[in-house]
Amino acid sequence: MKTIVVATDFSSNADHALQYAGALASFMNARIILFNAFQLPVHASNTLLPAESFVELLKDNQERLENIALQVSDKFGVTVDVQTKMSDVSNALEEIVMGAQADLVVMGMHTSDWSDRLFGNTTTSVIRDAKYPVLVVPNNASFTGIERILYAFDSNCLQKGTQLQVVKDIARSFKAEVQVFHVETAHRAKEYTLKEPVDANTKAALNDVAHTYREIEETGVVEGIEKGIKELGANLLVMVPHKLSFWKNVVRLSTTRTVVLKSQIPLLVVPNTCRG
Repeated sequence: MKTIVVATDFSSNADHALQYAGALASFMNARIILFNAFQLPVHASNTLLPAESFVELLKDNQERLENIALQVSDKFGVTVDVQTKMSDVSNALEEIVMGAQADLVVMGMHTSDWSDRLFGNTTTSVIRDAKYPVLVVPNNASFTGIERILYAFDSNCLQKGTQLQVVKDIARSFKAEVQVFHVETAHRAKEYTLKEPVDANTKAALNDVAHTYREIEETGVVEGIEKGIKELGANLLVMVPHKLSFWKNVVRLSTTRTVVLKSQIPLLVVPNTCRG
């Protein structure tokens, strides 16, 4: 892993995620790109500002980022570059990731409340459509190393071509234990048993990384994942989300988004190649 993009909105949640990313980058000898999608204040967007005012606002934003970057660089001994752009977060992130050939995007998670569950938030919106790995860091997660990784496996989402390279990079760097974990719920027919040999897509995606397999039965997927995290003592959860249609997103939460809202440990979301 060479480059980590950290998205910030200057909130305490984003700062917490940045501290985690700084420690991770230091351990993996990676550089950080600290990024903010600049948005005009509401009162400013409703007025006709001269071009000089826009330039000044962007300059102030750049300086604020540079000050934060200097603190993080000094604290963790890593290179921190900054970028700011007046743009939608998702579109801007995709451009930065592609331009810098970044390996990972790190984001914080705002406290879950009823509005998050109804309308989502920036982080859940990004992971829904991202074509790059996203690490979501909840407020109560501190970096203490990564010794055990729980990969919440669903054969319907791990299609041929799905890349788990970032998972392998982390597992190798930390010499972490990887457990491929599947929750079988009572309300759906049993499609497979998680034992060697696992399906070819999974085996190919995790080649060269030592891993074990476990399957449990539970009333719900989220409840099963929470149980798996606790029993393994996992430091990192990995998921490959379904791509739900628009109306499915409206009427119900995806499993990945539900886990994001409830997670007590960092969640690494790997982009999928399937549609649900």
